[in-house]
Amino acid sequence: MFAAYFDCPGGPENLYMKEVMKPNPGEGEVLVKVSASALNRADLLQRRGKYPPPKGASDILGLEAAGSVAGLGPGCSGRWQIGDAVMALLPGGGQAQYVTVHEGLLMPIPKDMTFIQAAAIPEAWLTAFQLLHFVGKVQEGERVLIHAGASGVGMAAIQLVRLAKAIPIVTAGTQEKLEATANAGAAAGFNYKNEDFSEKVLEFTQGSGVDIILDCVGASYWEKNLNCLRTDGRWIIYGLLSGGEVHGDLLSRLISKRASIHTSLLRSRDKEASSGYQQCMRFDLKIYDHFENFLLKPVLSTFFVRMSECLPEGCVPFTRRAVDTRVSERLAVTLQLFSPQHKQRLVRAFTEQALPHFCGGAAPRLRPVVDSVYPLHAIAEAHRAMEENRNIGKIAIEIPACVKKGPPQ
Repeated sequence: MFAAYFDCPGGPENLYMKEVMKPNPGEGEVLVKVSASALNRADLLQRRGKYPPPKGASDILGLEAAGSVAGLGPGCSGRWQIGDAVMALLPGGGQAQYVTVHEGLLMPIPKDMTFIQAAAIPEAWLTAFQLLHFVGKVQEGERVLIHAGASGVGMAAIQLVRLAKAIPIVTAGTQEKLEATANAGAAAGFNYKNEDFSEKVLEFTQGSGVDIILDCVGASYWEKNLNCLRTDGRWIIYGLLSGGEVHGDLLSRLISKRASIHTSLLRSRDKEASSGYQQCMRFDLKIYDHFENFLLKPVLSTFFVRMSECLPEGCVPFTRRAVDTRVSERLAVTLQLFSPQHKQRLVRAFTEQALPHFCGGAAPRLRPVVDSVYPLHAIAEAHRAMEENRNIGKIAIEIPACVKKGPPQ
């Protein structure tokens, strides 16, 4: 089979179509004949050598795919049949003619949806769904600020915020992108290039600020984010386009608002996650056994690991009932994110709660936004388009059913 490939890290010019071995499905896996995939920032980072695939995952690019079931591995439950139209969330391998995936990470393609449209759903929409519901716990009536509102994740988040009966507010870099986000349902949008979005957000919210921020930018936005985040707000970081090094009094500002920072990545690290989950469970018991008064609000999972290593001997134990309810809930979320079954639960929740709204009968109607379609042999140009921020919504990759053998393209 043929796949998008590069031999050494670098620019888009290093990409080409390579003939590689067709994968065989393992225990509980499904072989999918891929008709379309889509591009994500993670693909660009992997091509540059800055984001390697998880251990055991394919080194072929592509975190999502749409196509038809072509084979079933041993131990499959029987949910999927040969020929079923499916879309898949992947740790890698989607930009190829075939890919294997655990059956729990497949979703049925909604009726009347093309493979191109379906390929634009898994990574972006599941990322947005996870950020809003699994991490942010969005509630009806809350205000959500979405950076990079015209990106694939951004356009998905706008619609999912509306589905949750909350209020989406976005930032984007051009008037064209702001108009596209408004058409997708954004209540307000601000151009970060020529106006202070924090001041505009405060003006729009009559000084109260936003409850949740979905941030893929990072360091350069921290002050403005905190300016417009309301007391007890949740700042969710899922990307670092501007880097991760912060200069300034971030923690004091954060504490003054009793705000929390959450971080999230969707790409699978199942083997590492399984080990981390067991460790975190053990450390959780240590914390419960040794803390007399739990006065800290856990935000980052690593906090539990580091804190448990520093506990003094002889601390007075306390009961689980003494822990504040909100702390318990956050601890449960932290432990859940370590679980190797997390992505399967995420796919199941999205399939049950959001996927029906992609069909004609359900309201409000959700729709994937496809900016452009590139054939697999033009993968380098697709990367250039994303690097130059030319896209509104997703960039899809059309996978050929067959390819004539010849020199790399």
